[in-house]
Amino acid sequence: MKKNNILTPMLVLGIAIGGVLPEKQAFSQTSQICASSAVPTGFVVTGISTSFTQCGGFTNNIRTITNASLLTPGSSLNICPSSAIPTGFVVTGISTSFTQCGSSSSFNNIRTITNASILTPGSSLSICPSSAIPTGFVVTGISTSFTQCGSSSSFNNIRTIRLAQGLPLNSSLSICPSSAIPTGFVVTGISTSFTQCGSSSSFNNIRTIRRLV
Repeated sequence: MKKNNILTPMLVLGIAIGGVLPEKQAFSQTSQICASSAVPTGFVVTGISTSFTQCGGFTNNIRTITNASLLTPGSSLNICPSSAIPTGFVVTGISTSFTQCGSSSSFNNIRTITNASILTPGSSLSICPSSAIPTGFVVTGISTSFTQCGSSSSFNNIRTIRLAQGLPLNSSLSICPSSAIPTGFVVTGISTSFTQCGSSSSFNNIRTIRRLV
């Protein structure tokens, strides 16, 4: 008598319902690693602590790392000074913590970063002077803050940037003289403002640009 193979239908049913089991991710959104370990691409260091058992008997030997690529629009992360800033992120604040990144007496040692690469066209951000301006953004204003980017006595230390790339055709923007002109935009006017781009006595310091292509 021919035996029924009950494994085949069960296997087919299992594939139909569950498919192939997904491979377990190497890292969750936040993990703790030893200081001797390299930080994976896309992760940032959000904390430094000490464990005399997990990674050997040294102080500040544990790094808390977070997957920055999982940030949603409008979300920010506070990172340690030793952490690299991922591509597409900007520094939107600088502050001080004597405990977050290990025992430290340093001021202005925490950077707040925001993912600018996932913003919609026309969105704006205020960034610190140490931050690079991502491709496709223009500088539309310069202002002063003695607290946003660390305790500072510097003037004109905050730049307002706006995502020009992706704006509809014929969209216009007024930009500061230090700003690059994105591909597809042309200068259609020059004017003067003593306040828009920082306190200035310069004339003809504002450019109006428009997207043609």
